[in-house]
Parts: sequence; structure tokens; C-alpha cells
Amino acid sequence: MDETDNRELSDRAWRILHLRQGDGFFPSTEEQDAAAHRLHPWLSQQ
Repeated sequence: MDETDNRELSDRAWRILHLRQGDGFFPSTEEQDAAAHRLHPWLSQQ
């Protein structure tokens, strides 16, 4: 996620580490979603 020269790579790392993934739908609360997005390496800096 600290890869500042490659935004696509840092975004993919963030998705793997902070978004629930799998073969099905994973319910989450609005607060959980907002907390995960606050950790995004470059979207949170805009």
C-alpha cells in the first residue's frame, strides 16, 4: 500500500487487506465500510 509510484498496485493491496472478499456477498455496516475506506492509501489523501 505504500507504493507511491504505482497507484494501481497500492489500490489492489488495500482491497486485499481491508475489503472482505470471497465467493459470496459479505454484509457490512456503513460504519465498517467507512472505516475501511479511511485506510485507503491515496483516496483518503484527496
